[in-house]
Amino acid sequence: MKLLPRSVFPFILTMLATVALAQTPAPQTPAPDPSKTPTQVPNPAAAPPPPLPADEYKNLSDISLELYYWKPSSAPQMRPGQTNIDGDSKTLYSGLNFQGSTKAAEGVVVTAPAGRANQLEFEYFQTQQQGNEIAPVNLTLFGQAYASGDVIASSTKIQHARVTWKYLTYPDPAGARKFRLRTLWGFEWTQITARFDAPSDLNAAPVQGSRSIIFPTLGLGGEYHFTKKIYLEGKAEGFAWPHKAVQYDAELRLLIRLYRQLDLIGGYKDFHFKTNPMKDYYLQDTLKGPYAGLRWTLK
Repeated sequence: MKLLPRSVFPFILTMLATVALAQTPAPQTPAPDPSKTPTQVPNPAAAPPPPLPADEYKNLSDISLELYYWKPSSAPQMRPGQTNIDGDSKTLYSGLNFQGSTKAAEGVVVTAPAGRANQLEFEYFQTQQQGNEIAPVNLTLFGQAYASGDVIASSTKIQHARVTWKYLTYPDPAGARKFRLRTLWGFEWTQITARFDAPSDLNAAPVQGSRSIIFPTLGLGGEYHFTKKIYLEGKAEGFAWPHKAVQYDAELRLLIRLYRQLDLIGGYKDFHFKTNPMKDYYLQDTLKGPYAGLRWTLK
């Protein structure tokens, strides 16, 4: 029998080794033992922040309703504006100074908490004035002509409303601090309505007109708490636009808790406004004087 060539033997050996390796099972990795798995330790929870100190004077900052009686001195004035074209209204002394006495103003203030030691405050008041004036020159008021020397019966009504956010700026938190500084942010609306009549002038008919202001307001306020039942409060806020309207108000008052939720209030109030002088007429006035009121705090 003829023997296979020598070169065939290495080839057969190589094939047999390959088959043997293919049939050999692969070593298996043992499954991890759950009992030996390292335990994940959670991070400790962050400690809660310490509580803020309690406001010791919060009993004077709750929801409240205040009614007050204000006796201001007042001297309204009406002047021709930049766009006035009514005859002699540009003449010197062509405006009118209201001479009558001003009635007491009655007002209401509602205060509510507005986050932490901040406050939201709404105020409204109105007052009236009546009197007789003598026309210094020939006048035209709201389109009605009056002769020089006419006795003019006048009446005015002033209304004012504002909403103010009283933000506690210092200290924060308030805690037991007696002195507190607030920044004031709000809106104010003022309207003055004037009515004129000259009964002795057969050619003059009654006439009336209104001017108003709506402005944002900025200001500062401070308060000092003598005790939990007595504190002093002052503030000033307003806004002015160059060559336009102006309005501001300021006050200083003392609050005394009489009984449980009832407070007695006494103070001094100053309020000024001037409507837009760029119109045909503008009106201006400054009201200032003492006032007193009662406030009921809701619990």
